[in-house]
Amino acid sequence: MKKISLIIFGIFLISLINAFPICVDKTPPSSPSNLTLIISGNNIELDWDPAIDEPECSGISHYDIYRGFNEGNLTFISNATTTNYIDVGLSPGTYIYT
Repeated sequence: MKKISLIIFGIFLISLINAFPICVDKTPPSSPSNLTLIISGNNIELDWDPAIDEPECSGISHYDIYRGFNEGNLTFISNATTTNYIDVGLSPGTYIYT
C-alpha cells in the first residue's frame, strides 16, 4: 500500500511542477535609455525609457537608483517601479545618478 501511495504522490507532484513552470532569466535586461533630468528648485526629476527584458520571464520589477554628490561615492537612495523618480530637498552641488 505504501508503494502505491508513493507512486500516486510522485505523479501528483510531477503534475503540479509541470502546471507551474519556473522561468530562469539568464540574460540581464538592457540598460535604461534616454535619461532626462529636470531641475526645479531643490528637486531633480529623473525620467528614462524602460529597460528591455527577456519576454519569457516576468520582466523588470523595479529600478535601483544610486546618487553621488560632489564626486563622492554612489549611494543607494531608492528604487522606482516606474520610469520616473523625483529626488527632493537637495543642497546645491554636483549630482551623479545611476
